[in-house]
Formats: sequence, structure tokens, C-alpha cells
Amino acid sequence: MTPMLKNFLGLPSSLRYRTGNDDEPISFFSEALCSSLSFDLFLGFFSSSAISLLANGFAVFLYRGGRMRLVVNTAIMKEDGEAFLGEKSSFFPKRDFDIGDISKLAKTLSKRDRHFFECLSFLIAKKRIEIRIVTPKGKTGISHSKCGIFSDRANKVAFEGSCNFSRHAMLENIESISVYPDWKTGTKQWIDNIQGDFELAFSGLDSALTTLDAKEFKNSIVANFPPKEVEELLIQESEFERNASDIQLPPDVFEKSKVLLNQLISEPRFPFGSEPRDYQVKAFNNWKDNKQKGLFEMATGTGKTITALNCLLEIYKREKAYKAIILVPSKALAEQWEKECRAFNFKHIIQVSDNSSWQRELQNNKDLSDYGIGGLSSSFIVICTYQSFGKEGKFFELTSFSRKDLSRILLIADEAHNFGAPCLIKNMHRINFARRIGLSATPERQFQSEETKKLLEFFGAEKNSTFTYSMKEAIENGILCRYTYYPRIVNLTCEELEDYKEISKQIAKAAAISSSSSSTEGDSQNRNLELLLIKRKRIIHNAANKLDAFNEILQELYKRNGDLKHTFVYTPEGFTDTDDASSSRRLIDKFTRSVRDLNRDITVVQFTGESENREETIKKFADGTIQVLTSMKCLDEGVDVPQAKIAIFCASTGNPRQYIQRRGRILRKCADKKQAVIYDLVVDPDCLDATASELEKNIIKSELKRVYNFASLAENKYPILNEIILPMLRKYNVPLDVDHV
Repeated sequence: MTPMLKNFLGLPSSLRYRTGNDDEPISFFSEALCSSLSFDLFLGFFSSSAISLLANGFAVFLYRGGRMRLVVNTAIMKEDGEAFLGEKSSFFPKRDFDIGDISKLAKTLSKRDRHFFECLSFLIAKKRIEIRIVTPKGKTGISHSKCGIFSDRANKVAFEGSCNFSRHAMLENIESISVYPDWKTGTKQWIDNIQGDFELAFSGLDSALTTLDAKEFKNSIVANFPPKEVEELLIQESEFERNASDIQLPPDVFEKSKVLLNQLISEPRFPFGSEPRDYQVKAFNNWKDNKQKGLFEMATGTGKTITALNCLLEIYKREKAYKAIILVPSKALAEQWEKECRAFNFKHIIQVSDNSSWQRELQNNKDLSDYGIGGLSSSFIVICTYQSFGKEGKFFELTSFSRKDLSRILLIADEAHNFGAPCLIKNMHRINFARRIGLSATPERQFQSEETKKLLEFFGAEKNSTFTYSMKEAIENGILCRYTYYPRIVNLTCEELEDYKEISKQIAKAAAISSSSSSTEGDSQNRNLELLLIKRKRIIHNAANKLDAFNEILQELYKRNGDLKHTFVYTPEGFTDTDDASSSRRLIDKFTRSVRDLNRDITVVQFTGESENREETIKKFADGTIQVLTSMKCLDEGVDVPQAKIAIFCASTGNPRQYIQRRGRILRKCADKKQAVIYDLVVDPDCLDATASELEKNIIKSELKRVYNFASLAENKYPILNEIILPMLRKYNVPLDVDHV
């Protein structure tokens, strides 16, 4: 941990700040905020003049991931009372904080003072501040403390002063504060005393104080000062910095803070005003130790994108330049990756498209590098779909770099199993980027072990993944939310089962013929085999009893909750009734109509590959305007719907990659989401028994693998095992292969 406080604070030798001297109290607060990650403040008065002192440097504090704890009095200062209440006393002690004061105060503040409240609102919205309101127990006076502790997690600095925490006191009165850095001898007792007083008040255990509910207070701040994004707050603060006349900072402090702000605005850095999680740091170290090659096998929702881009950021920190080629499965994911890159403040981003502008832009960067012009001027990130990357012309453009650049460029392959496609496998020897990262929740390509082997070798992960972060770990560590799981048994009708058995026989026959046929005959048999597999899959997807079970779940949810907000439905792919798509209804249409038919007040929208305004749809789903989203496969890779609290899986997929990713999307955390609920329609033929053939038993085996996988991490694991899984295993006398759990 970098000791920011120790390096950034220009402490006076006396450890005292005094108005009228070279070392002003406001200098301390500006420098300390800019270099801290946490701030505990025990404030005597909650006043507009007091908070002005904290406005400078506050956005920097937020941007670094700062967290704050505030203990504040119920009193307001004289100038605030005169401003909006017309009163004339020195302070206004109140047993209950008047929430109306905040809205009145908002109308009296300067832009600079409003900036502080907007920063405070951001902290409240992001749950990065805790507030306690206190008043003396059994007395008519006020709590008059003015102390606090700044910390950067490596060091801390406590402060205490006799002066009022106000602009007048700090800038016009001759008053002082004393500071106690923990890297100086003789300060420990002072720090412990101040920390102890604060903790006592904050915890509500101070016998001299009554602690009041701060919920209304926080809600009022957010209502009157709508939260802005931290980037906007940072730019806003930089604008204040340019207007030196409004600052009243000493010149040296002003220059230090201005330089710091400019660096934060222009340079790549970790987003979200925070630092990488411990496991993301470990992933980088493992990758570095593996000669900058690796496969990151991370559960959906644990931040694979952020983890990979943090590796690129670490490269930038060492080389002051960044160069990357990012491969993604879809255009939607390309857009998402660009958004995440910009969150890291990477600016030179090129998306590969059908027009030639990207080629010219990339060539410009190549030329800069060839002529020895480095740093940010020659930095770039190219984002490309696997499909485009596999085309010969684009492949050549994206792999032909100088030897120097080939040693520096980081290749990131998102959903790396896509790299195992035949067109890429055959050209893998032509890809010579020294730095490589493959990302996947499930890197194995089903039934293609040879391709998997080549894929793992390419990423330097022949023996095992370079870094693994399982869904079990993510749930236990609070990265993903916990969930309950409710499989709902759906029986095939006897007619559906007979059709399934008959098609299965045809599939077995076609497979045998295909393996022994000539090349030309084999192609014909393969096409026939493919059609038979689709036809058999449709029987499971279109099981007559699925829709009834789905409707029962909807009715139960609506009766219990009064609406279906934040419900996501994975519907089967394909069509109903006939092989002719033009004369058939899509299965997704049937399930969508069922939602609409339940209640006309329920809003439901299909989210498919053809959907327009996808971002707007996700936004409306997040705020509850759209209650239900129905989708097929388009959310399998990369699209975030963290607000989804209820999922209904109707697709009966036996593909581990699909169902593992689908579950991970539902388990993403967001505000006010403590737990998710998953319903799963499980097909049980029911007409089968223990004497059925292995081919027939494959139906239930595929379903039970998924059920066990889901149940294994659920809060209600054991009831599912005892009441559903074990009875079905005994019924059909089948073993359970749980390789993918």
C-alpha cells in the first residue's frame, strides 16, 4: 500500500496549523482529503461554511475510493439560521433534526458549497458513508467536538482543534488545529484518544450523547442534491481549481492539488474510485509469474473484464503506454468492452468494423511506434469480434506488427472457448503476441478435446488455469449474491416420449452411417444428423406441460409480491408446431404472451438479438418500468442485468457453459438485492423406468446434471437433494456425472 498521506502532506514541524500563518488549517484539509482513503469526522456544527472547507479535494477523495463516517450535531450555525430562517441566535439546538433545513440550505449555497453536498450525496448513494446525528443527553447544550482521523490504510493522521469548524473561524479568526501523524513519535496516545472518542460516539455507546436516526437526513441530502457520477464531480472540482480566486488556498497547496487533479483526469487508472480486489491482484501476479500468459477461469459476475484490464493498467504503470487487441464473441460485447476501457480512462480505442477508418487509425499508431514515438501517443486498444478476426484480410492487419510491438501488445480473448473455432485454431501459429490472457467461466469446448488442448497451450495453461475464482468462492466472499433454487418437474407426455425415442433411433443410425461414409456422403449424413438433433431438441423445448408450469410460477410470484418486477425469463429457442418457421410461432412469443395474459399492468419486453434500444431496455428493467424480460441466448455472454432478482429457466439446456453463465448473470449484486431466486423447469419423461436404454436415460441425465449444479450452491441445497435428485436417480438407476459442478 502506497503511503499517500506520508508522501503528500506537507506537515509543519510544529504539527500545528494556524490561520494567518504559512500553514493554514484549510491547507491541511485539502491535502489530507486528496491523499486519504477513509475519513472519520466528528463535527460540532453542520454548517454551510464548515463544509466549504471540505469542498476542495473532496472529489479526489471519492475518486480514490474514499469512505467516510460522520458524527454531526443537531445544531446549525448562526449564518445558516440567518440565511434561511431569519433567526438571530448563535446556534439553534434541536432535539430532532429539521429535514426542511436541508432544502432551504440548498437554495443558499454557492456552486462550490453545492459541490460538497453533491459529493456527500454520491457517498450516500454508493453506500460509502455512515452518518450519526447526536445531541447531549439530558442537557440543552450541544456537542461541540471538532476532531477526526484521515487514513490511507498504510498511515493515519488525527486532528483536533479549538476553533469552530467554519469558514469564518478557519480563514478569519486566529485559531488553530493540531495534527497527529502516526509516523511521528509521541503521537500514538493522541491518535488513540481521538479515535476512541469518535468510536464511542459513532457506536452510540457514549453515555453523554443521544444518537438520532440519520435516515431522513441522508434521504433529504440525496433528494436535494441528486448524485452525479464521480467523473463529473472530478471535472467539476478541476474547474474550481482553475478559478484560483474562489479557492483561498495557499499557492503551493493550490498547485499540488491542481497537478493531482490533472493526473487523475488524464491518466489511465482503476475505475469506480477504488482499487482492485485481492483476487484480481492475485490474478495479475499469477499471470506475470507465468511469463505474461494465462487463462483466467472466473465465475460469471466476478469481473473478468476488470481483472484483464487491470493487467493492462499494470503494464501502463511500468511502461507509460498501453497496447492491446481484445477479441469478443459479439458486437454487443464489443460495445461493453469499450465502455469498460473508458472507465479505466484508456482513450485510444479502435473498434474493427466494415469501413476502413479503423485500419487508418491503427496504421497511424503503428507508424508512431516505428518512428520511435512512444508513450500515450502510440497507445491503442483494438476491439474485434472473433468472426472479423478470422477473416484473412483483417487477421493480417491485426497480427502484423513490428517485433517490438509484438512483445508489448496484450491479446485478451473474452469467452476464450470461441478461440477454439477451427478457423482460428488453424491460424494460431501465426499469432505471435507475447502477452496473452484468455477469459472464461467455462473454457472447455464441449466434445472438442483436441481444440481445448491447443487453446490451453496457446494461453500457457496446459496443466491448469493460471487463475481460478469459482462461483462458490464468489458467493462465500460476497462478490455474488446468495440464492434459493426451485426446480419444477415437467413431465413429457407419452406421445412426446415416443417421438423422442423414435428420433433418437434415427440419430443413432445416422451417426453410424456418417462415420463410415465417404467425404461426400458424410456431408449429406451430417446435415441429416443435424436436422434430427434439432427436431429432438424441439420436443424437450416445446414440452406441452412447460407452459402450464411456467404459468403456475408466474401466478405464485404475482400473488406473493403483487408484481413481477426484476424477473428474467430464459425461454427455449426455436418454433412451435411445424418445421416451417414461417408458419410457426416462436417459443419466446408463447412465454411472453403468458406474462401479458396474467395481468395487463405487467410490462414485459422481449430481449433478443434483433431488439433495438437494448441499453434503454436494460435501464427500464433496472428501474422497474419494465417488469419482465424474456430472452433466449443473447444474454449468455456479456450483457449485465444485475437488477434481476428472479429468474425462470425454461430452456432445459444441458450445455454447462450456458447454464453456468445464465446463473452467474442472475447472481450479480446491486443495491437492495440481498438474494436471488431461481426457478428451473426440469423435464422428467415419467414414462421411463430403470430398464430403459442408455439413450433414453440421457434425457434425465442431462437435466439432473443441471439441477445438481444449481442445487450444490443454493441456500436450500439439501431439500432439493433429498426430495428431487436422489429419488430420480433411484427411479432411473443412473449415476450422476458432476464434472461441471
